[in-house]
Amino acid sequence: MDLLDGDGVIAYRLFRDSCVQYNGNYVKDLSVLNRDVRKTIIIDNSASSFIFHPELAIGCGSFIDDKADRELDVIGRYLVELAKEDDFRGKCGQWRGFKKG
Repeated sequence: MDLLDGDGVIAYRLFRDSCVQYNGNYVKDLSVLNRDVRKTIIIDNSASSFIFHPELAIGCGSFIDDKADRELDVIGRYLVELAKEDDFRGKCGQWRGFKKG
């Protein structure tokens, strides 16, 4: 996230300690944040982490030890475009069709 958000636009980042336990999984439950979810996104490589809010999720592949992985670059460019929207719900999954160049 530090590389994606060099200008410090992202207001909050939540990690595992902010998750709830559900059926043995760590789940990012946005309802406990008491924030407007229209401008909230979950980016995670674990689909179980966003089962409560799939319409606000950008699922990505695991990037550990893959120096050739450019997926976060594409996601970053998509986030710039998505930021122009008033409501992110239902639009997060569209990043995979976003122009990769």
